[in-house]
Amino acid sequence: MNAIREPYPGWLDSMNGPMVATSLISLGLVHAVPIRSDGTSDFVPVDMATNGLLSAIWDYVVNRERNEPQMYNYASSDWNPLVLCEYRPVFYRRVEEYPSAKMIWYPFVLFI
Repeated sequence: MNAIREPYPGWLDSMNGPMVATSLISLGLVHAVPIRSDGTSDFVPVDMATNGLLSAIWDYVVNRERNEPQMYNYASSDWNPLVLCEYRPVFYRRVEEYPSAKMIWYPFVLFI
């Protein structure tokens, strides 16, 4: 997932995961995705995930005296879920606003 703030908004060093799927759908190359439309996804921007990892390391070093194993979880679905069927209209608006010059077919997606 691309960055929100660091090193700059929108930064992405490689195309993988959800960004590949989003790009292929926006180009009109993929029209069916085998996923539940009422399912949720956890998309965490790379800079926030990195900051979470650094925070976990800091916490481990500061609290090293504890004998029990430490568990850390960083996800968005509990407090800000991305429900796929709610994301689709937003995606379509963005594709209409910013169409790609490399678009092959009209972009749409069916969750099957």
